Amino acid sequence: MQQMTSELLRATSEQNGQLVNAVHSAGREMLRNNIEAHADELKRMLSREVAGMFEDVGKIREAKRHLEHEIADLFSIKSR
Repeated sequence: MQQMTSELLRATSEQNGQLVNAVHSAGREMLRNNIEAHADELKRMLSREVAGMFEDVGKIREAKRHLEHEIADLFSIKSR
């Protein structure tokens, strides 16, 4: 009886160890997947933001060019 109990405890302990290892492994895999998903989402968001900023810079550059032309025209009128 004691031998059966001992074997049962050993088997249960081994199964628990395997289960704990499986849970840890699954947890690490889920964490890795979650990190990758968040990193991908961050990359997409940053790409959109950077594209928007480049668009804004283009608009500002165009507005600057327009103002420079207006200033040149005003100086031209003033010098007459």
